[in-house]
Amino acid sequence: MQKPQQRAAQSWCSPRASGADIAASGKVLDLKALVQEVYDSFTTQHLGQSIALSCDLPAQKVTIKGDGTMLHEALLNLLMNAIIHGGNTLSKINVELSIQGHNAALTITDNGIGIPADRHVQAISRFGQAGGGPGSGLGLPIAARVMTNHGGSLEILDCVAGTSIKLVLPLSSDPSRK
Repeated sequence: MQKPQQRAAQSWCSPRASGADIAASGKVLDLKALVQEVYDSFTTQHLGQSIALSCDLPAQKVTIKGDGTMLHEALLNLLMNAIIHGGNTLSKINVELSIQGHNAALTITDNGIGIPADRHVQAISRFGQAGGGPGSGLGLPIAARVMTNHGGSLEILDCVAGTSIKLVLPLSSDPSRK
């Protein structure tokens, strides 16, 4: 059985991460269930840390078309970035999924050291890091690419404190969504 790190490395290097239009060719997924799965896994891995984790999900199913593995790894990467780059002030991470018009909006917010507004572009550029630290500078750019490949977007929101990253994905027109 593969370790999660090996699976992630293979996911990021696979041809499907390179630019296919997954929104059109992917299978219908329940994004709410996927977010809950990633959140539960992440929470279990970080039980001993003094970080309050919360997850706000809508009551209804949230269906999109996509690649579940790529979305899982992108979300997990963003949560790990909060832990790794949040600094000593990090004490809270919140994941919120909502429906906004014809899109699903997933926002990950933490109260860590944040990403200065003048470093947002650098943070999502390949090999760019907003404040240095560990890592290759590929996590946010790859997550942004996964969102683009799904017909969506990744945006670093302006915050007074901490970091807030918003992912937007088009909802599936699947009638079972309701």
